Amino acid sequence: MVLIPSDAGLNLRQPGDAALLPVARSPAIPADLPDLRQGQNFTATIQQVLPENTYLALVAGKSVTLSLPGSAKAGDTLELVVVDRTARGFIAQLADLAQGQRFSAVILEALPGNVYKALVDGKPVTLQLDLPAAAGDQLDLQVVAQTPGLITAQLATSRSDSGSLYQYTSLSRAGQLIGQLLVAEGETPPAAALNRGQPLLAQPPADAKELAPALAEAAGKSGLFYEAHQAQWVAGKLPLEALLQEPQAQHTAQPQATAAGANTVPIELRPLVQQQLDAVATQRLIWQGEVWPGQTMDWQVEQQPEGHGQGAAEQRWATTLRLTTPRLGQIQAALNLAGGGVRIALTAPSGATAADLSAATPALEQSLAAAGVPLLGITVGVSADGTQ
Repeated sequence: MVLIPSDAGLNLRQPGDAALLPVARSPAIPADLPDLRQGQNFTATIQQVLPENTYLALVAGKSVTLSLPGSAKAGDTLELVVVDRTARGFIAQLADLAQGQRFSAVILEALPGNVYKALVDGKPVTLQLDLPAAAGDQLDLQVVAQTPGLITAQLATSRSDSGSLYQYTSLSRAGQLIGQLLVAEGETPPAAALNRGQPLLAQPPADAKELAPALAEAAGKSGLFYEAHQAQWVAGKLPLEALLQEPQAQHTAQPQATAAGANTVPIELRPLVQQQLDAVATQRLIWQGEVWPGQTMDWQVEQQPEGHGQGAAEQRWATTLRLTTPRLGQIQAALNLAGGGVRIALTAPSGATAADLSAATPALEQSLAAAGVPLLGITVGVSADGTQ
């Protein structure tokens, strides 16, 4: 027989007699939380970095807690999209622009390091660009990369025939600047201003020999060869005083800068730099100006293409002079230097002037021989319309 302990009743409890644990109330979603729904875009400014990729941020004028998939720092302004809500804020991620995507931006403010505050679709963003820009610039850009708080972009590239973008091509800052300075294909840059735009000689020369050194000195000080002269100065082959006479040296003490802090070419030097770039690309120098008061001249010097004419293995240079004189009218002289001598082609506006030039060719040949430059050939012609 089984005996029931006498104290069994003391150990029995009714199910309802157990102590109940208090249930904590779920915190209500604050009424002042911005009314943002899943998938909605919004702008947030990070105020404080919290643990585990959470942040205190300002959204629509209210402080909220954000949970982001990446890192950010205080002060970052982010374009985000709502993934979900939490009791005190939102789970969000960057509202990405796809790599290579085009967009338009208006520059608001330039920061150091080619970083800019800008407006994109009416929203403030921070851009990292590979070119200088200024407040108010409106740029057509392409996304290169995106990190929290920063969109790296470049100028939008042209489209190929198939309509696809060259997404991975970009120019350096120097390349961008050169592209801005180069003249369009088929155009000629402004002629170089030798001797600061002043006549090379104060009066007509008594001897033509006076003009050659004046032209050489003016070309040397024009700034067209400034970088080559810098190299000569570094090598100890050119005095500093000579280098400082060139136009670029007049601006080195006060360089112009963009709002981004990047130096650019002063406006008054741009025609000269364009001439330098054209000279490098075409191996041609062009000058227009007064040789003495009232006497203008066009002067062009160029290296002829390899394989041009006779003696193609030798370096060949061609120079053309155009000037208008009171007695002879407009004269053109084309000189080709090669083979240890010179070939000359003279063009006159009329038959009478051509006859005068032909009569003077023996004296010209003697002068060239005295200078150690053999005359390999000379022709005298008449222009079709009396002009060059």
